Amino acid sequence: MSTPLSGSPTRAGLAAAVPRTIVFRLRGGDTIAGTAFIPAPVALAPFLGSRRGGLLTLAAPTGGTQGAPASHVMVRLSSVLFCWGPTGDIPVEHVAAGALRRKIAVTFDDGSAVEGVVTVPSGQRVSDFLARAEDFIAVHRVTVPGVAPGPVDVALNIDAVTTVRDLGPAEAGAAARAVPGRSTVVQRRASKLTLLSADDV
Repeated sequence: MSTPLSGSPTRAGLAAAVPRTIVFRLRGGDTIAGTAFIPAPVALAPFLGSRRGGLLTLAAPTGGTQGAPASHVMVRLSSVLFCWGPTGDIPVEHVAAGALRRKIAVTFDDGSAVEGVVTVPSGQRVSDFLARAEDFIAVHRVTVPGVAPGPVDVALNIDAVTTVRDLGPAEAGAAARAVPGRSTVVQRRASKLTLLSADDV
């Protein structure tokens, strides 16, 4: 698992943890929601990346195929495609000044797909960003039909991804989407994905 980032949970920080509702989309299409205790300053993506053992306990779970009602369930994070806070009270990331916003289309290893916007540090290529990213990355303005009423910001499990299409700048007034034509294999620590882009980005 990844090394805790600045602002990740610590023994002192856990004393200030507050209950947050999180909705998880799992491989195969199941959705499960429940309450996790997250330190208030911590964003969702780095919090999930800091979990030792790759497990997260959810209280008062709903949805999924868990069978008989339970007061708590353990979610194996490797089975998660992406997740979000439906009440908007937990950020998915803390964006650095000068970051670039790119529109992307993501295909997961179960065949499902989403589109959204990632923030890439200024001066860094999209391929390098994906290779060096923590286990979960923030993707903004993702539509989840039938589950979320509108676009949501999600923490996305990058190791569940097979293909990323870079569609160009996401800023308002940007040029029309680029047609991805260049294929780059991005090697990560324990997985790899294919980046399709119009340029060497």
